[in-house]
Amino acid sequence: MDYLPQVIQISFDPSGYASGDYCRLHSNGGSGDIDWESPHDRRSIPLADEQAENPLIVEAKCTDPGLWSFGFESYDSLGNEHYTGTPAEIDVYAEPKPKTPAKMTPVSYNTGTDILVFSL
Repeated sequence: MDYLPQVIQISFDPSGYASGDYCRLHSNGGSGDIDWESPHDRRSIPLADEQAENPLIVEAKCTDPGLWSFGFESYDSLGNEHYTGTPAEIDVYAEPKPKTPAKMTPVSYNTGTDILVFSL
């Protein structure tokens, strides 16, 4: 079944990072362990800026129902990894809505066999 993506907001405190530090979002795709080899999102999310006193909120799209685990891999301004799983890891249960199925149009009905044929 196809689902409409559900947007999840993940909030964490980015204090303690230097200018130029960034992170990438990883997930488990709705089941199992977080896949640290392939980012959920290829965006580089800045960790230190003029709003460092405020929580950082990142949006992620969940495309299937399930218990989604999200984690961040942090890097310094030169691209060196700080440590995996920080500044935050969070579990979120997602319930995206199913996509509306295509309309079915009646094409024919055979009274002898009692078969109704539809087209999409």
